[in-house]
Amino acid sequence: MTTLISKGTTCYGSKMGHYNFHYPDPNQKYELLISIEATRLSWRSADGYTAFKILKPLDYLPIKVVWVKAPRRCSSVGRAVVL
Repeated sequence: MTTLISKGTTCYGSKMGHYNFHYPDPNQKYELLISIEATRLSWRSADGYTAFKILKPLDYLPIKVVWVKAPRRCSSVGRAVVL
């Protein structure tokens, strides 16, 4: 399923960690200047971040996978709230 990651979103590249899993790398920080299309990867979330593979535009960032902080959900309403 395709997801639109909005302009202005802060995202991170990956680094290798325990057991050769990928984790968000705080040294590879990007703020999107345009919205991008991506698909969620079935990688394990790390510290509230979810991995997405960039679909369009392919050459926008020097990386192919970005980590994005998952929005918090309001327990009473169930709507996503970006903090």
